[in-house]
Amino acid sequence: MPACPIRRPGPAFPPQKGKEPAKEVTPMADHTPPRDPLASLFRDVVLVLGGVFAVRGTDDETVRRIAGGLDRAYRRARGAPAKPAPTTSLAPHPAIAALLRLTDDEGVAP
Repeated sequence: MPACPIRRPGPAFPPQKGKEPAKEVTPMADHTPPRDPLASLFRDVVLVLGGVFAVRGTDDETVRRIAGGLDRAYRRARGAPAKPAPTTSLAPHPAIAALLRLTDDEGVAP
């Protein structure tokens, strides 16, 4: 598996003679995370997945399906109506099953 590149501190663009360094436009870096813990967690999950998709070159259809599933999960958690999920009889990947067990171990009560 190729290593993930580590960004060096400082501007991404080399300084130009007699001009101020160019400012990199990164909407994710400029965004202040929401204060709501659920929205904050959801944002972190979306950013992690987005990073994996970008590095791995995931196809658009897969990204759209995952985004649709996350949209339904977020709306359900917020108590808002969402489109029903398509029916399927597939078993989860073992890594996903392990994450689901982690949440099951937490229990329902605080």
